[in-house]
Amino acid sequence: MKKIALVLLTIFLLSTLLHSPTSIKADSGDITVGDNLFSNASFENGSVELFSNVYKESFNNWTQVSWCNVDSGLGFARTGNSNIYMTLSYSGLGLQEYPTIYQDVYVEPETYYEFSFYVKKWGESDTNNIWFGYRDIYNGDPWAQVEEKIASGIISEDYQKVSGIFYSRNYEKLRFAVFTSSIEYNGEDGGFHLDDFSLKKVAQIESATFDVDENMMIGKTTPYTVTATLSNGVTITNKECSDIKTQFTSSDESVIVTDLEGSLIPINTGSASISAKVSFNGSIVDAGTKEITIDESAKPSDLYIKNISLMLTEKVSFTQFAEIDYSIFLSDGTMLEKNSEEISIASSDSSIIYAQLNGVKAQVIGVSNGTSDIYITVNHSGYSCIGSISVSMSSDNLIKDPSFECVEDNSQWTIESNCGTGIDSGLLNGLSHTGYANFWMMAPIYWNADVKNTSTVIISQNVYLTEGDYDLSAYINRFFATGIDGTLPSVGGIVKLGAIKINTNGSLSSDNQFNEFDISYGWGGFQKISTLLRITEDGMYRVYYRVDGDEEMGLGMQLDDMYLYKAVYPVSISAYILDDNFGVDDLTYLYVEATYQDGSTELISTDVRIIPDNYHVLYVSNGFLIGREPGTTKVKVIANILSRKYETELEIKVAGGRVEPQTPPSENDKTGCNSAFSSNSVFTLSIVLIGFMILTIKKRRGGIKYEN
Repeated sequence: MKKIALVLLTIFLLSTLLHSPTSIKADSGDITVGDNLFSNASFENGSVELFSNVYKESFNNWTQVSWCNVDSGLGFARTGNSNIYMTLSYSGLGLQEYPTIYQDVYVEPETYYEFSFYVKKWGESDTNNIWFGYRDIYNGDPWAQVEEKIASGIISEDYQKVSGIFYSRNYEKLRFAVFTSSIEYNGEDGGFHLDDFSLKKVAQIESATFDVDENMMIGKTTPYTVTATLSNGVTITNKECSDIKTQFTSSDESVIVTDLEGSLIPINTGSASISAKVSFNGSIVDAGTKEITIDESAKPSDLYIKNISLMLTEKVSFTQFAEIDYSIFLSDGTMLEKNSEEISIASSDSSIIYAQLNGVKAQVIGVSNGTSDIYITVNHSGYSCIGSISVSMSSDNLIKDPSFECVEDNSQWTIESNCGTGIDSGLLNGLSHTGYANFWMMAPIYWNADVKNTSTVIISQNVYLTEGDYDLSAYINRFFATGIDGTLPSVGGIVKLGAIKINTNGSLSSDNQFNEFDISYGWGGFQKISTLLRITEDGMYRVYYRVDGDEEMGLGMQLDDMYLYKAVYPVSISAYILDDNFGVDDLTYLYVEATYQDGSTELISTDVRIIPDNYHVLYVSNGFLIGREPGTTKVKVIANILSRKYETELEIKVAGGRVEPQTPPSENDKTGCNSAFSSNSVFTLSIVLIGFMILTIKKRRGGIKYEN
C-alpha cells in the first residue's frame, strides 16, 4: 500500500499543476442520451473488487483501493440501500493515502461523455478535494489521469451532484476513476459517501441564440447569454452549463475585438456586426448575427488599453520556437510595460500552431502544415484588449509535432507502452535535441515494481503516403534506466524505425518495413537514426518508433525530431578530421559529410564503415581514429545512405611522440556542418571510449515482421 500511495502522491502533485479546479456542478437538466455505461452504478450488487494488480481489468464491477468500500443497509445511500464510502481521517489512516474506486468501460472513440456521481461528507473532520477522470491502463502509466477534473469547495452533509464532460479521443477502452487524499488525523473521523454513478453520451446541440448586454463599455469584457436547445429537447444556457462555448466574429475589429474564449471587448466607437457560432461537446451551430453600435457614452474617463500590436519576428519551424513581438498601447498613446500575470495566449488550431508564454515572451512552434490565428489577451487595471495575428507553417516533413513541443497535448501521437513514458519539458530540464521538449521512455522504473526490463514502447502516427521513396529518421539519446533496485549498469533496448501499411478496414497489413538499431546508436549523446521506406501503393501507413527492452539492461532513452521526407539522395561524401597534430595514442573523431545537389551538407554517423589500409599506423573504434605508430595510411570510408552506397578516401598522418588531446570542435569550426553529435557529445563520448577502449557491438538489420 505504501508503494501505491507513493505513486498516487506523484500523480496528485502533477495533477495540481496540470489541472485547474472546477466547482461542483449544479443540475441544469439532463444533457445526456443513451444508457448508463457503468455496471453496479449504485452499488446495489453488494461488494466491489479488492485491488490486486493495476493491470487487471475491471469491466463488470468497481475496484477499490485503500480505505473505501460499500455501505449496505446503513441508511447512507442516496437511492436504494447501498453506497460507497471513502475515508479521509481515521485512527491508523496515514497522511496522503489515496482511497480510490475505478471501473473499466468500453467507449466510442472521438465521443463526449458526461461522468457524474453524487457525494456528501460524513464525520466531523475537515474535507478535501475529489479528483475524477479517466486513465489508460494499456498505454503508459496506468495510475496517471489522461483527463481529470477536481471537485473543490465545501462538500455538505447533503448529497450534491458532481459532473464533468470528458472526450474519449481515439480510445475504445478507458478506466474511469474517483479518488481523494487522506488528511492528518486530529481525533475527528470523516470522509465521503458516494452514490449513483453515471457515464452517458452527451446530447448534440440543435439550435442556439445569443443576447448581448446593452451597457457595453470600451475596454470591458461584455456579458452575454447563449441559449441552446439539445437533441434530447433540453434547453440550457451558457450561465447554467460551462460546456457551452461561443466563438464570436467581428466585422470591424477596430471597434469590437473577439478571442477564442468567447470574449467581446469594445475598443472604439463605431458599429460592427457580431456573428456567433455555439459549440457543445463536439457539435456546432450558427447562432446568428447582431449589429452593435458603440457610442461616446461607452468611453471610460480613465486610461484603458486601446490596442495590441503583434508581429512575428522569425520563421516558424517544427523544432524551434519563434517569438511574436507584441506592444500594448494605452488610450493616451503611451506603451504599457509587459507583465506575464496580465497576459494570456491561445491558438485557434493547436494541431497546426502551438502557442505558449515563456515569461512575457509569446512563442509559437509548428505542429503541422497550415495556418492558425494566435490571440494575445491583456488585462490591466480592470480593462482588457485582444490582439491577433495569423501564423502559417510550411514544411516537407510529413510527421506532426515531430519535436514533441506540445507538452500538454500529445494527441498527434499514439503511444503504446507498458513502462514509464512521457514528455520532458525543456523549460525545466533542457534534455531535448532541439526546441524545449522531447519524448522519454524507461524500464524498469523506480515508482512501480511491476514494470519489467523487457517492456515495450511503440510511438506512432498514421500518415498518408503516395508511391515513392521516403527518408524516415529520428534522434535518440540513451540513458541508464533506474528501477526500484537502483540504476542499471548499462544501456539497453533494441530500436525499430519503420512503417506498416494500414488496410482499408483499419487493421494493420503484413507490409512492414523497418530498420533495427542496437545499443551503440544514441549512446553518448543524441544521434540520428534513419531508414528508407519504399512505398509501392498509395494509402495510409502507420509510421512508428519501437523499443524492446533488454532482459538485463532494460531501456532508457530520449526521442526527438522525427522526420519523414520524400527521399533526397546526396551526390557524394567526404571525410576529415579536425586535429592537425594527430599522434601516437591520440584519439580523434573522423567526420563524414554528405553533400547534396543544392550544395547543402549533413554529417553522417549511421551505417558508416572506416577501413585503414595500414592498421599498424592507426585503428578505428566507433567513428574514432586511434594512433598506433608514426606513419601515413590511406583510410577508406563507406557509407550506406538510404540503401545507397557511397565511398571516399583520405590520407591520415600519425605523428611521432605524444601530443596534448584535441579540443572538442565548436559549431563554427566547419561552415555548413550540422553534426548528429554536438561538441559536448563528442567530448563525452571520447571520455567514455578512453575509459572503455573498444566496444565491439554487432549491428543488426531489418526484416518484414511487426512484433506485438
